[in-house]
Amino acid sequence: MMQQQAPKRGQDPTKLAARAAASISGDRLMTRHEVEAECGLTRSSIYRGIAAGTFPAPKKVGRRAVRWPESAIAAWKAEQPSTSH
Repeated sequence: MMQQQAPKRGQDPTKLAARAAASISGDRLMTRHEVEAECGLTRSSIYRGIAAGTFPAPKKVGRRAVRWPESAIAAWKAEQPSTSH
């Protein structure tokens, strides 16, 4: 059984909880930069898609930090039409 870590000085306990939840579920959390690279989208396009309901919303992991579950990005990519000819 995994023990929950005590937050270090200056570390947000919310981030630790999010990391623990992600590691338990086996779903890696991706940064915005990783999502941009994986999906080939700009920051503006990602947030426009979130507002329109066509892109997965991120999970809040800190006061000013968000992450996307890797499974949500993979599911979104699987739904996209193929661009090969």
